[in-house]
Amino acid sequence: MRSVRIPFLIDLKRIDEKPDIRAVSLDQRLDRDFVSRGPLVNRILMGRINGALRVDGKPLPSVAPRGDAERARSQAALHQRLDPTKGPLWDNETLGRLVAAVRGTTAGAETIGPSAQQAVGRLFSKSYVGDAESF
Repeated sequence: MRSVRIPFLIDLKRIDEKPDIRAVSLDQRLDRDFVSRGPLVNRILMGRINGALRVDGKPLPSVAPRGDAERARSQAALHQRLDPTKGPLWDNETLGRLVAAVRGTTAGAETIGPSAQQAVGRLFSKSYVGDAESF
């Protein structure tokens, strides 16, 4: 872990090791409340992150506060929807594209990207189509 600290200006830590990242993510003092406090550069970064990671004025679930009720409801609903015991996650067209790409029976190895992108995209939108342009 590397740290940069200049009082009243910046206080940052760079963490690269998985155990350190896990420990920091569990630290209750570090949450995503986006309260404007601390050194100047930290407040500027916080404001930019908070503004960029919002959709329709709401924070994305990955940056919503831990105790956010809407985040908990959304995560529970997504967990239920993506539960493989409730039925197949992918339609036959998507599975067929993936299988063909893995087997190499389609136009080339570059088809695996759009095929995988479609597989993930269809988990969230049943009509999503992965293609070279979207990939």
